[in-house]
Amino acid sequence: FYSLFMKLLRGSICNPQASDRCDFYQDGGILINKNGIIELIGVFEDVIREARVRFGAIVPMELQMGELIIPAFTDAHVHMPQHHVRGVFDGNLMGLIDWLRNYIWKEEANFKDPAFADAHAAQFARDLLAQGTLNAQVMCTVHEASLYTLFEYGVGHILAGNVTMDQRCEESGLQQSTEEAIAITERMIKKYGDRYVVTPRFAVTCTMELMRALGDLT
Repeated sequence: FYSLFMKLLRGSICNPQASDRCDFYQDGGILINKNGIIELIGVFEDVIREARVRFGAIVPMELQMGELIIPAFTDAHVHMPQHHVRGVFDGNLMGLIDWLRNYIWKEEANFKDPAFADAHAAQFARDLLAQGTLNAQVMCTVHEASLYTLFEYGVGHILAGNVTMDQRCEESGLQQSTEEAIAITERMIKKYGDRYVVTPRFAVTCTMELMRALGDLT
């Protein structure tokens, strides 16, 4: 039977429909086909009745007490290279640039090593999946290796881009020439198409020449 390739989950389901409304099934069912596409969702008795009519005998997988089925999460702004140093600071008040200089840029410079980038991108992808996040817009470092490894390990719908930095960050070890930043962006767009996000870091680390060029690429 085709039902051998189907998965029927039974449990409480919260299915958002709008910002102010969701469908909730205390005893719900969700039928998923072999391609990961939802075929049926609703009250369990209704779902299993329809599933057996359409696909034959099928045995549900029941969730444990307290578990809840919800759609995957979306993270619209996350920095992959900062993942394992999140929350790091010395307790003193400091501005954004001081924090970046003292902690974050030093860490991001390590991603020039492909092996380092590979290990941390793999852990980042595992942690996203463990938290139920299947959709994300991810900032990588200036290094191409950080993007390659993220796309290799990423699960779900991942959009990503290399940050660009061509001024006022010489001491970071991350500053690019304007030409280098543009060339990397062009190569990544050609390689990854719509999955690649053009990502100027922020205005203070991007020259106007670079900003204009990136704008022309979008």
